[in-house]
Amino acid sequence: MICFFTLIDTETGRCKFGRIYERYRSLIYFCAYQVLENEQDAEDATQNVFLYIAKRIDTFPDAPSDLCKGLVMLTARHKAVDLYRQRTKRQHFSLDEQIDATNRQIADPQSQTENNVLDILGQMNERYRDVLIRRVGYGYEFSEIAEQLSITEANARKLLQRARKQFVKLYEERGRDR
Repeated sequence: MICFFTLIDTETGRCKFGRIYERYRSLIYFCAYQVLENEQDAEDATQNVFLYIAKRIDTFPDAPSDLCKGLVMLTARHKAVDLYRQRTKRQHFSLDEQIDATNRQIADPQSQTENNVLDILGQMNERYRDVLIRRVGYGYEFSEIAEQLSITEANARKLLQRARKQFVKLYEERGRDR
C-alpha cells in the first residue's frame, strides 16, 4: 500500500486512499476473482485497481458512500475484464483443455450466459458501457450518472438509449454467428 502513497500528492488524498483500501480491498479481490477464476490474476487485477484509484484519487468520493463503492466495483470489474482479455489473447490451450472448458459451459448455461454478457459488454463503446452498467447494474439515477461523468442528464439518457441499442445489436450478431 505504501507504494500507492507515492503517487498521491496531498495528505487528504492519502487518507482517502487509505480508507478506500481498507474498506474495499477484499471486495475488489472477490470481484476480480469472479471474473478471472485465478488467485494470482485476481491479485494482479486488484493491484491494477488500486493503481488506477491512486492516480485518480481526487475524482473518487470518500470511502463509506454508496457512490464510492459503486465506482470502486465498476473499476474492479473493468480492470478484471481487461486483464482477462489480455491474458486470453496470449494464451493457447491444448485441444483437450478447450473441450473440457466447452463441456463445463454446456453443463452450466448460466455461466455461459454471463460470459456472453461480459463479452458483449467488452465489445461495446466504453462510454455507452459505463452508462449502461451504472444505470442497469447499479441502479444509479440519471442525475447521479450525469454528475459522475460530467455530462447533462439529457446526455446521460441519450447515451443509455444508444448503449441499449448497441447491446441488442451485438447480442443479435452473436446469435447469428452460432
